[in-house]
Amino acid sequence: MLALCLLVYKCLLNEKRLSGVFLPVLRPLPPRVTGFSLVAAGRTKGLETRARLPMPGSAPQLSGCSMESSFLPYLMAVMWMSFLLLLSVWLRAKVTFLQKYLVPAGIIAGTLGFALINLGWIGYPSPEGWVPLKVGDFGMISFHLFSFGFGIIGLGCFSTHTKGRSMTLIKGALWIDLLFWLFYGLQATVGYGITELYAKITGSDLTAATGFLAGFGFAFGPGQALSVGMSWQNDYGLPDCVSMGLAYAAAGFMVANFVGVPLANWGLRKGYATYGTKELSSDFLKGLRPEDKRVPACQLTTHSGNVDTFALHFAVAATVYGLGWIVCYVLKYFVLPPNYQTASFGFIYLYALFAGMIVRLVINHTAANAFYSDDAQNRILGTTIDYMIISALMAVSAATVMKYFIPFILVIAVCTLITLLGVLYLGRRVGSFGLERLLVVFGLVTGTAASGLALLRIVDSDFKTPAAAEVGLNNVYALIPLFPFLLLSVTMPGGFGISGMLIMHVVMIAVCAAILFAGHRMKIWGPRQF
Repeated sequence: MLALCLLVYKCLLNEKRLSGVFLPVLRPLPPRVTGFSLVAAGRTKGLETRARLPMPGSAPQLSGCSMESSFLPYLMAVMWMSFLLLLSVWLRAKVTFLQKYLVPAGIIAGTLGFALINLGWIGYPSPEGWVPLKVGDFGMISFHLFSFGFGIIGLGCFSTHTKGRSMTLIKGALWIDLLFWLFYGLQATVGYGITELYAKITGSDLTAATGFLAGFGFAFGPGQALSVGMSWQNDYGLPDCVSMGLAYAAAGFMVANFVGVPLANWGLRKGYATYGTKELSSDFLKGLRPEDKRVPACQLTTHSGNVDTFALHFAVAATVYGLGWIVCYVLKYFVLPPNYQTASFGFIYLYALFAGMIVRLVINHTAANAFYSDDAQNRILGTTIDYMIISALMAVSAATVMKYFIPFILVIAVCTLITLLGVLYLGRRVGSFGLERLLVVFGLVTGTAASGLALLRIVDSDFKTPAAAEVGLNNVYALIPLFPFLLLSVTMPGGFGISGMLIMHVVMIAVCAAILFAGHRMKIWGPRQF
């Protein structure tokens, strides 16, 4: 090992040796494998730029770039997001309005960042003046955080927490899953219909396919909306998909909070909540735990003198993401036909998901299971999601949203109305724990699972009803149709086109409606309960 380190050190001191040792190996490989070709990102030069040795007394250099420029753009973007997150935590603790509607700090930070970056105030100083960061920089960060988080979700699929579920939980989780796909299909179809109709009536130069992203933004959240929108825009030439997908996701979060919270309070006033007489604690409203209400994040499974527990679990998650990258590369260069190669890396989150499931199975059946902590992994996942939401909202282009402003507002209004009325109608007829399940579904199909749990907390502060556990179990069941659906969604523009997307969503609505009708005939759901 010492000899290897000395060899690398000597190679780095000598440019000729560096070229002679590494470049003959790297030249036969495609540019993406070498890791040096980042020309597409517009940030560095390729291998043709030869590294220069630093002059005596000069500042250290990194692969042809200065230490100063090594912060740009992504480290600078992370620093800005971190500052906004700290500011938002303070605002949530101080502003009553934000507490009343339970607005998460990530949403506050992302909203502030959206305004500031579109004003050109998010950036850094330089000798030439203020240099603003681009929304695309935050979009790339959001995509990788989303994909990285999917790998961690895969690691949790075979957790010991998912074992031994009762039939009540299974039925509740399947009910939530059915309503999720039904409302997603309605939102996507309505979004496309309104955008297409508006474009034809006014003759506007709009991309009607962006309307489908209303469903992705509302039901799946910013990660999926960004992933699908990026594939449609970059791989199939459909403009404005990234910004509009993220804009719909941001609007969905607003609906989850500013419609969902009054809905929960209405249920409390009417007495529909099973255990909802208890008021929300001040620490829950402010989002900060006082010393007497703090809980441990996880149990340490390693000695810190060897490796930190969080470092160990982060290494597992990063390895899973690396396995997803390997699958993408093999598929692109050795398996897929040319027409589908461009979309291979757009699926990295799915490959990371399945890689995580396989790795977790290996962990469960080896001695490593004794040192693996779901709680530690969940803390890493939570951090990933918080930063993903902030970066996703900061990746929205205000100019693009203004271009679609009227159909955008119409789509939000109609989707919110359909979702609210549909959830109220079906939630009142599901049987026991109707209000709790109603709120979970509403939060799930307008924001994320965290939105649904936040609304549930208003009427079930101690999570005594099975609704919270049903959300967790639903995440496992949702994976069954998720892969084929996303595979079709991402590649549809290059195959059957937009008409194929429309047909797929109509069929989805019809299948869900048929299952609901059969459930009604079987008395699984029926008369109005409240």
